[in-house]
Amino acid sequence: MNFSKWHSAVLICFAALMPGCVNSPQLTGLSARVTAIRIDNITEAHTKLLLTIRYDNENIIPVGISRAVHKLSLNGTYIGQGIGTQALGFPPTSNASQEIVIVIDNRALAAQLPALLISGRLTYRLESEFTVPTYGADHRIKHVKEGVIEL
Repeated sequence: MNFSKWHSAVLICFAALMPGCVNSPQLTGLSARVTAIRIDNITEAHTKLLLTIRYDNENIIPVGISRAVHKLSLNGTYIGQGIGTQALGFPPTSNASQEIVIVIDNRALAAQLPALLISGRLTYRLESEFTVPTYGADHRIKHVKEGVIEL
């Protein structure tokens, strides 16, 4: 009878410790911020806004991203979404820049952009989601940055 109690205790310990071995730690330490904004193209149909995004890898390990989705708000107004599909690799504790295009189809919003960009100072909110491929599974890392851009 002692064997079954011992056996049960081993199984309970194994069940309690196993999830820690199966789950991989969540990667953090990736961030993005806007360093420049300019109007790239204005047509009757749409306006293209060009953002320069600076990525920072605060990790002590190299990290690669296969995709980045950025949602931009300027002075409290949602502007749109841009997608970076160029894969980027970051050595430990490094940074890199990438240009992202946001296409604005809303004519009223597009008409306001030149005045916003001439103002000299913009507050922004950048909601980013990075896709980090690891061993056949994609991990998504979300980051929000609020800041000021001096134009």
